[in-house]
Amino acid sequence: MLYLSPNGTGWLARDVMPGTAPAPGSMSMIIAWHTDDPSRVCYWATPRIGKMPDVAPPSFECLQVLRAPDKPPGVFIGVTQQEDISRVRPVEVCNYNAFPPLLIEQYLTQVRALYGGHIPAWNTASQVRGVW
Repeated sequence: MLYLSPNGTGWLARDVMPGTAPAPGSMSMIIAWHTDDPSRVCYWATPRIGKMPDVAPPSFECLQVLRAPDKPPGVFIGVTQQEDISRVRPVEVCNYNAFPPLLIEQYLTQVRALYGGHIPAWNTASQVRGVW
């Protein structure tokens, strides 16, 4: 599940099954995103909570949304690419944030507990280099 906020941030949960809500441990914050072409968005996501104490760097991933040729209009497939690994998955497009506010607050509380009461300022490689 992916939510991209108009302010350039958002939320990601990689292991959500249809009909279930994400858990804080499966979530990542999107710290920056941009469109790569009309059907592809790329984003930097924080590590999952279980990887945070290791100070794992943010991951860079891209999602291309395509219309399924053998399906009715409005049915989409998504191709995610992280480094050299590509995955094809069904995509449902919503025009709202499906991450409940209480879940986001629980996630942020857990991250603050790991980092002494604050949310770290993760740097993306683009911020370090000054380019996407």
